[in-house]
Amino acid sequence: YMLTDVLRGELHFEGIAVTDWRDIEYLHDRHHIAATQKDAVRIAVNAGVDMSMVPYEYSFYNYLIELVHEGKVSMARINEAVHRILKVKYELGLFERPVGNPDDYPKFGSDEFRQVSLNAATEAITLLKNTNNILPLKKDMKVFVTGPTANTMRSLDGGWSYTWQGEHADEYAANKNTILKAIQQKIGKDNVSYEPGASFDS
Repeated sequence: YMLTDVLRGELHFEGIAVTDWRDIEYLHDRHHIAATQKDAVRIAVNAGVDMSMVPYEYSFYNYLIELVHEGKVSMARINEAVHRILKVKYELGLFERPVGNPDDYPKFGSDEFRQVSLNAATEAITLLKNTNNILPLKKDMKVFVTGPTANTMRSLDGGWSYTWQGEHADEYAANKNTILKAIQQKIGKDNVSYEPGASFDS
């Protein structure tokens, strides 16, 4: 209903409906609305998903071919999805130039763009409560910093920076300050205690 009736019908969307990472698999593994992985492919494609985003596992297309041969997904639905994908690639000029041209983005990484990013970050900071004027921090204060995100650039930069899921952000941004390092610089290392306390997995 959402992908076909609302998105296509009411909103007249003509682009590609693409899943997030492994979302078709999650119909079986996480949401438990599909009896099998193959059934998850059937449900998703018939609902209006045009493209599956699964970078390392290739069962999707095998299941889809089987489902078409079994008559559980129509060739019309396949043709519709393929048409949308090819149309978007054509409109983007990917058949003429499949690789982007850095010259198209002369301001990328410029001081102007850095300033915009800094302004956006500054305007997004929210101080919830400043009891007893604890901020700004004073150099004679003792501060305890904790949490799995306090000493990593991966969490500050986000999952789409540098590499997949930001896994090498701490290497590439080693000359930048984590929250812990910034506080240490502000009031002195001897005034700051740090304990991760937890990890993302525990």
